[in-house]
Formats: sequence, structure tokens, C-alpha cells
Amino acid sequence: MANGAVRQLMRRLIPRRVRWLARAAFRRITGLYYRDLTDRLVFDIRHYNETQGDVLELILRRLRVSQEEVAAHLHTVEEQTATQIHTMEELVTSRLSTLEEHLHVAQDEVAARLSTLEEQV
Repeated sequence: MANGAVRQLMRRLIPRRVRWLARAAFRRITGLYYRDLTDRLVFDIRHYNETQGDVLELILRRLRVSQEEVAAHLHTVEEQTATQIHTMEELVTSRLSTLEEHLHVAQDEVAARLSTLEEQV
């Protein structure tokens, strides 16, 4: 109790700025001030590095997820492209066979007309 009463008395008698200057001078003399500063600086640097590491891990996780999504979309696009190519090949093949049939019919008609013309001549 006596210690608390002395502290209260000191607070009332000595102004706050004078107490602060006395504390700062004591800390500088004993080296506590610089130790506290360096400890705080080291703590801040470690905290900054840990935060940067966490941010980097988050970015890498997002990058991996994006990479997997792109790979999945690429696979889907490749499947769709292969299906479209196959469909186009079938369409071209069917159209080509239809054109060949028409060509054969036209050739037969031309040959028939030529033979009728030759008979007439």
C-alpha cells in the first residue's frame, strides 16, 4: 500500500513531462531504450516477413487453383473441338459423296446425250 501511495504522491507533485524525461533519460543511460527499440524493430520485421509469407502462400494457392481451372477448361475445349472436327469431317464426307453421286449422274447424262448426238449425226 505504501508503494502505491508514494507513486500517487509522485504523480501529483512531479509534472507528467518531467516524469517522462526522467524515464527516457534512465532508459537511455541503462540501454533499455535502445534494446526496446531493437526488439520492437526485430519483432516488426519478423511480423512483416511472416505476413509476406502468408500473402505469398495465398497467391500461390490462388495461382494453383487458377492453373487447375485453366487445365480443366482446356480439356473441355479440346473435347469440344475434337467433337466439332469429327462432325465437320462427317459433314464434308457426306457432302462429298453426294457431290460425287451428282457428278456421276451428270457424267452419265452427258455421256447419254453425246451418244444420242452421235447417233443423230
